[in-house]
Formats: sequence, structure tokens, C-alpha cells
Amino acid sequence: MRHSMRPRRRTLTFLALLASFALVASACGSSGGSGKTTGTTSSSGKPVSGGTLTYGLEGKTTDFCVPSAQFAISGIMVVTAVYDTLTAPTQDP
Repeated sequence: MRHSMRPRRRTLTFLALLASFALVASACGSSGGSGKTTGTTSSSGKPVSGGTLTYGLEGKTTDFCVPSAQFAISGIMVVTAVYDTLTAPTQDP
């Protein structure tokens, strides 16, 4: 019985390697697109006002006013990423 399993195991190993190679090859290949983005950008390099920021969180966060908010773990990560780079805490109200 052991002898009859070898061809099947070789076939499955070959198919697994072939599938792995196909995944790697498709990930490294080009998408065939032009590479242009569809978003609007300012060609002068100056910031423009307006726009939206869309994000998704896995847990509930009440709001992003730091003193009164109740954060989930993902909310803490967002606050750390945004507030730590834009603000500096002081004793002044």
C-alpha cells in the first residue's frame, strides 16, 4: 500500500509547487494598466484645502476628541498616528 501512494504524493507536490509558482509570477507581473492614478493632485506642489479622509475600524470609537473619547484598540492606533504627528501636548488650556 505504501508503494501505491508515491505517485499520488508526487503529483500533489508538483501541483502545489506549480500553484505557488503561478501565484508568485502573477504577483510580480504588470497589471497592463498605464500606471496613471485617477486622483486629483496639485501640480504646483502646494497643499489644497478640502477633501475627505475615509477609514475603517474594527471596533467602536465614540469620537476623536481625545479628552472625552472611548477608544477601541484600532482607535488608539488612529489617534496615535494622527494626533502624535500633528499636535504637541502642553499645560495650557
